[in-house]
Amino acid sequence: MLMSAEIFFDCSSPATWLAFHRLHLIAQEFRFEVKLKPIYLGAVFKAVNPGVFTVRGTIPEIQDVYFPNDLRAWEKLNGPVIHW
Repeated sequence: MLMSAEIFFDCSSPATWLAFHRLHLIAQEFRFEVKLKPIYLGAVFKAVNPGVFTVRGTIPEIQDVYFPNDLRAWEKLNGPVIHW
């Protein structure tokens, strides 16, 4: 019997695109089927923890510098290209 994994994702997330590249390689290696389930993460946050939007407004601006750098590091490790 082929095992499967349901993967919930938000297309607007850069991390999602990085994960997709590795996900299918891992699924092949460990022989499981991937069932993709698109969601709108903003709506989930709003329903589960509306305070997350308030907290996001207090994140230091330096994150705007480091977040793209982190994504580029993951991109370099995993291969797909993100166009900024």
